[in-house]
Amino acid sequence: MSLLAFGLVGITQSPMLLHAKALSRLETVEADRIAACTYTEIRDQLRWDKIPEVRKEGDKIVLPDAVFALPSLKSKALQRSYQLATLQEKQEPNGHTYRLVSVRILVGKRTFTYRLTVEKKL
Repeated sequence: MSLLAFGLVGITQSPMLLHAKALSRLETVEADRIAACTYTEIRDQLRWDKIPEVRKEGDKIVLPDAVFALPSLKSKALQRSYQLATLQEKQEPNGHTYRLVSVRILVGKRTFTYRLTVEKKL
């Protein structure tokens, strides 16, 4: 009888574990998507005067939580924030100035880093 009970426990636990792993993978993919969308928001609104000096980091900026919901599951909120850091600055002979900026985005417990070149408008 105990072998039969052991077999039944294994049969019932396996689908539950697969379901939990699938949900975890789905949350990871959703965090990737949210980070990419957050980067696009930051890139589109970035101004030269908000970029820190060379080799310095800016303040951590907290954004509204990102919420994702799936049918038949309760919605989940992921905290979002970002921090800018200037890696390099280049001045060209024609007067144009460029900065290589690192954008570190935190979504939930995961960190994403993007790089962006910004030109100073004359």
